[in-house]
Amino acid sequence: MAEQAQRDTQQSWASWAQAQLKEGRHVWAVVDASADLPPALRRELDQLSPHINLFTHRTSEAAALALAPRLIGVSPQCMPSMLKQLWLEQSVDEPIVFFVSTAMGEQDFEQAMHQRVRAELPDGEVMLFRWWDARIWWALHQLPQADHPEVGALLSVFAASLSQSRDGSVLTSAYPQANGDALAGPDQFKLSEATFHRLLTLGEADAVLGICREQYPGALDGVAPAQRHALACEQIGWAVAEGFSAPHDHALATRISAELGADWHQQPEWAGLVAEAKATGRTLLASVEAS
Repeated sequence: MAEQAQRDTQQSWASWAQAQLKEGRHVWAVVDASADLPPALRRELDQLSPHINLFTHRTSEAAALALAPRLIGVSPQCMPSMLKQLWLEQSVDEPIVFFVSTAMGEQDFEQAMHQRVRAELPDGEVMLFRWWDARIWWALHQLPQADHPEVGALLSVFAASLSQSRDGSVLTSAYPQANGDALAGPDQFKLSEATFHRLLTLGEADAVLGICREQYPGALDGVAPAQRHALACEQIGWAVAEGFSAPHDHALATRISAELGADWHQQPEWAGLVAEAKATGRTLLASVEAS
């Protein structure tokens, strides 16, 4: 069954890429090299060509460049084995690679990508904007461009994309054709307050899962990767309704739910602890640590 799923995924990639090339577009793999890649794969990544490292225009520090996102030009006839391995074997809840197509030539495309590395927040602060992170890529595609025009500007250099959805299926998107780059000029783009806060909301469950992986190693192993995001959303909803607003409380609830089931807080030994935390005004985590 798994082998058939891999064949379907690979065939979806090949058909999509062939269609893009037929339209005269260039296809690029977007690789999040901040992921935990085996050393051999990381070395091979830097040997692929054409190759764009998105941090080279800002730093020469080797450690930063090693973790920088990479854009690798590919075609159905030339899909490097390491990219194929990453695409077929990546975790559903933490994808490492997806694909985009563009009508731009390599030099113009690289310049356009450099302009998308940083974003200016509503308060004027400038931050790294990790659009190459699959979780942010998912969130961007949940924002209606009519209400969030800067998202349309961000995506304006792409013709289409192919990525993995949260359930492991292949997700394709097409974008309105733009004459050039809607962000041409500045070396960063501005996020409106509405877009910034919506992205934060959409990313909340992923942040909670990140805390779970860091604070409770292995706690999510019993949950299918395709179900982890829904589990975190469910537990965040429960915690907020009970008055627990701290992200670490949300992560704790997600961890317990992964181990004991969604009704864990109704089980006698936990119901009393939850009631005590609410009565004393303590966080859920503090109450657990004190018990």
